[in-house]
Amino acid sequence: MSSQDPIDEGLESLLSLDGPGPARRSSAAASAALVAGALDAWQAAPPLPAPAPTPPPTATVPWLKVALAAGGVGALVGAGVAAVLLLGGSEAVAPGPSAPPAPVVAPPVEEVRGAVGDTAEGAEPPAESAEVPIEAPRPARRAPSAEDLIARGNRLRGERRWRDAERSYLAASAARPRTSLAQIADVAAAGIRLEHRRDVAGAVRLYRRGLAARPRGPLALEARVGIARAERRRGHAAAERAALEEIVAHHGGSPSAARARARLSELQR
Repeated sequence: MSSQDPIDEGLESLLSLDGPGPARRSSAAASAALVAGALDAWQAAPPLPAPAPTPPPTATVPWLKVALAAGGVGALVGAGVAAVLLLGGSEAVAPGPSAPPAPVVAPPVEEVRGAVGDTAEGAEPPAESAEVPIEAPRPARRAPSAEDLIARGNRLRGERRWRDAERSYLAASAARPRTSLAQIADVAAAGIRLEHRRDVAGAVRLYRRGLAARPRGPLALEARVGIARAERRRGHAAAERAALEEIVAHHGGSPSAARARARLSELQR
């Protein structure tokens, strides 16, 4: 057995090159002893000092090229030796010079004030939006009733506004057709046509419509009297005689019936 140290024997076998080609293959015992010795040396080594900021070396360590060229088990042993040498004795590669930090630029004062909600000196604060009062919805106007329209027609007739009064009466009749209110409105409008508008034919039509709505209504007598007067004004004696006879037949005890009998006597003579 050789008395040479196992680490030296491993290094000798790794570094001894007989020309081009891979290094000579070392024994398994020598390789194991070399790795164990490298680990012991690395663990017993003192702490490494802080590397000085020097530029990176340009030359490559010669033994590193040799280790990379070795093959087989010799390459593994060479890698262990290279790790020991790199950590213990080789110069560490210092990082390149770092770029200087970018200068911090403070934002403008106006932006800072705007961010915190301050207003510029002398500037007026934003005016608050005026609240628009919400009006309560107006109630829908109620359509006038037939009674209201008749009352309005009476007022307009008292003011001698004949055309407006007639329109109000006709609106009341249209609002409540074929009722007692319609009869009252038709008789009132017919009287305006007969006495103030000289529309005899129109007056007869309204009198007859009112009478047909309620033959026994509150103004049935006035409607029959109006028909008799309108027919007499038109010169229709037969139509007038028929209207007078109806007055006597339906309203025999009234003063209008007495006048109807007198007129019938005149027509007979």
